[in-house]
Amino acid sequence: MVGRRLGLLPFGAQARAIQGQDGRGVVMGDFIMGYLIGRTIRLTFRLAGFLFRIAWWLGVFVLLSIGAGAMALIKLGQAKPDETQGFGVYSPDRTVWRDRKTNLSYPVSDTETEYCEVHATQDGQYWRRTAISRLVRMGAIVRYRFNAVIDHPDEGQSNIAATVDFPQEARVNITLDHVDPALAASDPYGLNQNRELATSALDHLDWLLTNRGWQAAGLARDTSNEHWYAKRYSRPLILRDEPANSLAATDASARPTELRLAPINEESA
Repeated sequence: MVGRRLGLLPFGAQARAIQGQDGRGVVMGDFIMGYLIGRTIRLTFRLAGFLFRIAWWLGVFVLLSIGAGAMALIKLGQAKPDETQGFGVYSPDRTVWRDRKTNLSYPVSDTETEYCEVHATQDGQYWRRTAISRLVRMGAIVRYRFNAVIDHPDEGQSNIAATVDFPQEARVNITLDHVDPALAASDPYGLNQNRELATSALDHLDWLLTNRGWQAAGLARDTSNEHWYAKRYSRPLILRDEPANSLAATDASARPTELRLAPINEESA
């Protein structure tokens, strides 16, 4: 009914109407006017929706930026988390572990070994990145986390050996399994950026674990965690409950020969 009032009739119906007007072209004029009015209304609504989306997501970005700035001011002067905590080095015979931060040495068990496996979890969103991403009609930016979970931690010990956060653009029915580097050559979804972010985070996790004395030990044995990123690591149990000796305070001539420590890698975190 509205189409008829505005003259928005199908072309065939308009042609028959024009023929019924004995060639006087009155209906053609109404048709053009109705078409222009309809197009104007449609474009107006589309422009209004476009401007609303821009205003909404820019507003969200500004508010979140203000909140992030306020939190930064609150935390000003507070020590940032040190991801190099727990870094150390083995003695050449791997019987002693020396902590790089405290310069304390700990005996290493020659009979007990601990293991950890990499798990992935989704932990909210990067809201400011999401605001910009949605502004350009891309997916939300989801926060993922790789956790190296220790199989059987000692009492009072955290069950997380290391953790790394990284972003991923959300896609419908797309998971971390789709960014497996082995699928890069036949990727129909264009997930190169997501894949690069995930593999970079996994490499960083490997760096953290290696500097904490862990070594790669194949893939995860947990059947519920059969993913390309589910790596397994092991290290001899470090007996931190044993009395620790400060190597810095010990006279070099009194040190046993087996405590000749390997040079410490000074690579920055």
